[in-house]
Formats: sequence, C-alpha cells, structure tokens
Amino acid sequence: TGVDQVMAAARHYLYLGADFIKIANGGGVSSFTDPLYVNEFFQEETEAAVRVAEDYGTYVATHVFNPVGIKRALNAGVKTIEHGHLIDEEAMELLAEKKAILSTQVYVMAMLEPIYTDAVRGGKLKQALDGMDNMFKLAKKYKAKIVYGTDLLFDYEGRKDQLKDLTLRKPWFTSAEIMIQATGNAGDCVALCGKRNMYGKVGVIEEGAMADVLIYNQNPLEDVATVEDHENTLKLIIKDGKVFKNTL
Repeated sequence: TGVDQVMAAARHYLYLGADFIKIANGGGVSSFTDPLYVNEFFQEETEAAVRVAEDYGTYVATHVFNPVGIKRALNAGVKTIEHGHLIDEEAMELLAEKKAILSTQVYVMAMLEPIYTDAVRGGKLKQALDGMDNMFKLAKKYKAKIVYGTDLLFDYEGRKDQLKDLTLRKPWFTSAEIMIQATGNAGDCVALCGKRNMYGKVGVIEEGAMADVLIYNQNPLEDVATVEDHENTLKLIIKDGKVFKNTL
C-alpha cells in the first residue's frame, strides 16, 4: 500500500464523514486467504493512518489477531484492537500500558463453527477459539479495558442473538464486569473519536448525556443472563426521552 496511499485513503474517508479509521493489521477468519499470522501494514504505514486520524481529532482501530501485528499497531498509536484472540503476554501488557481497548468477540466465533466447515476458514476459526481462554486470562491479569462488540454484520436475522456474547463471557468475568464492558467501557470507546462523536456523552446516565434507560425485573449485575433473556425480563425502555415499552 505505502505511506502516501494510506494517508490519502484515511484523509478521503474522514473527508467523507467517517468518525474514525479502521485498518487491518493482520489476517481474518472469514477470508479464504490471509492467514491469522500475516501482518498487512508496516509500522510506518500504520503510523501514517494514526497521524491523519489525530489531525482530524479521532483515532484508528485495527482488525488483528496475532501478537506481532497487535504490538506493531499499539506502538504506532492505534487505540483499539479488534479481535485479538491470539494475543500473547507481552502484547497484552503493552495494550494495558498504552491504555488501549480490546474490542473482542465470543458469540460470533462459536456461531461460525458449524458454518465454516472448510479447512481454510475452519482452521483459522479453531485458532481463534483456542486462543480465547488465554486472551481473557491475560486481559484480567493486566486489567485491560475490554468492550462488548459482536462483529455481527448485515441484517437483524444475523444479530438477533447478539446478547449471547454477554453470557458466554461468564467463564472469565463476573456479571458486573461484563455489564461494564457493555456500557461504560463501550461509551469510553465511542468517545475516542472526539469531536467527530455524533452521539455526545454516552456510557453514563446523567444530565446532558445520551442515555437510554432499560429496567429489568432482575438485577443483571448479579446475572448478566437477565439481559440475554430480554423478551421476558425487560420491562421498561426509555429512548431519547420517550417510553417505548412499559410493563412495570
């Protein structure tokens, strides 16, 4: 790609109104090419994207699984690591030191197991799944900031079970920790794009913030499965100051 091309592309998409820039520093599970170990941007290319984003008051996120790509991205100034399942201890320590964010997924990986039966994608998916336990244990050890992000794309049919991602985190985190990942930490992530954040203050319920209020009949801080079972447990929805559901 090259530094000049990266700068031109980043400026182009920010000019078109992008809130932040996302690049791919490594391979992905869903493709039939680019193994997870490959690194697809040199450090100076990643730094170029970061410099452009900073000039626009925003940040760079990166899709990457492997530890070499993660460390390269973090050292270049990238703020969020998307996926990260193959991270090692050195990379996780660096992530925590840089106060970057780990935006990772559980449900989408489990959901793809019966779909990716071919050797290429199935093999890469197995790598990601096998790395998940180590990733979360390292994240806890270094107190890394984690956010809830599903990576579920396209239509509602593909996203209707997205809240399963929360309950699938229970082997590693308490329900309260998971709720923080999905609310306050997620709000901090949105705020990284600075003045390009179209939502205002999020992740808190206070005057002047953009806050939707959900009331459940059980405490999700005690069991996050309450949130997944929203059809039965969610009793009140207030969005943009309007009540959309009230069965209290």
